[in-house]
Parts: sequence; structure tokens; C-alpha cells
Amino acid sequence: MFLASGGNDGVVRIWDLKSRKLGTSFTSHYSQITSVNWNIGDTIVASSSLVGTIILHDVISGNKIANFKQEGS
Repeated sequence: MFLASGGNDGVVRIWDLKSRKLGTSFTSHYSQITSVNWNIGDTIVASSSLVGTIILHDVISGNKIANFKQEGS
């Protein structure tokens, strides 16, 4: 079981709840993260930032899947 967190530094962190250690992290955002959510299969994390970007990460491969930017942001 895993937990995703995001903070003021723009880094999304994936925590392994069994070992209570950091599993991996994604540094794609350049501003504060406002939200993180898992897909239903627990393989993709979506994160949003204060400047209106949304980034999808594949947790298994560690790759960025997509990057969206809200117009006007």
C-alpha cells in the first residue's frame, strides 16, 4: 500500500506504508502542489499545482505521462 503526498517544494512523493519509507519522488512542478490523486488501479498519480498545471505520473515506470495547463495561468 502506498501514499502520495505533495508540498510547497513542488515534489510529489510516493511513500511505502509497509516499510514507512520514501519509495520515489517526482519533481515536475515548479510551484506548490495543491492536490494529489491516484487512479483506480493505483498506478498513476495526478498532481496539480498553484499555477494551474496538472501532471500525470506513471508510478511503476517513473515516467511523466501528460502535462496539462489551465488557460490563463
